Formats: sequence, structure tokens, C-alpha cells
Amino acid sequence: MSSAKHILDRIELLATRMADGNPDAVDSAIAYATIKILVSELDSINEEEHDENEFIDEHLGEIEEHALSMAQLDDDEGYNLRQHYLWLMTSIGALRGSDCFDVEEE
Repeated sequence: MSSAKHILDRIELLATRMADGNPDAVDSAIAYATIKILVSELDSINEEEHDENEFIDEHLGEIEEHALSMAQLDDDEGYNLRQHYLWLMTSIGALRGSDCFDVEEE
């Protein structure tokens, strides 16, 4: 398995825990900070292996944006936590696809 797959799996796990577990403010901030670091790792992989693919960049930005809203660290733009979670998961799904990191589940 590639490191991109492991990173996407971990982001998915953190986001799911944020969405399902009703974490306190500290736990949410820690989850967001971890997701931000993991997104940075995926960005490095994108630069090295995909010549900074803009589609990948867009989805990485969306993951960070929605994780920030899920952690209640910015304006949620009127959407609830569950909606941000669904958008974040949609971006993870796109990144798993053949147009991106090509690590779809088997």
C-alpha cells in the first residue's frame, strides 16, 4: 500500500471520529491540526509524483477547509458538521481515484 493510501485512511478516520464522537474543543483542534499535517504530506506527494496536479490541490484544500469547519475553528457558512463531513469524504473519494493517487479500495 502506498503512503498516500495510509494518509487518506488516517484523514478519513480522524474526520469520522470528529463527526461521530462529539469531541470537545481540544480534541477537535488536535484532529484538525493532524489533518492539516497529513494534507501537507499529500501535497508533497502531489508535487513530487504528479507535478502539482491542480485537481489534487483543489481537493486537498477542500479537505482542510471542511476539517476546519468541523473543528468549529471558523465560520461554518451555515452548514452543519455532517454536511462538512460529507464534503470532506467526497474529496477523499476523489483523491483515491485513478485521476489522483490511484489508491481506490479493493
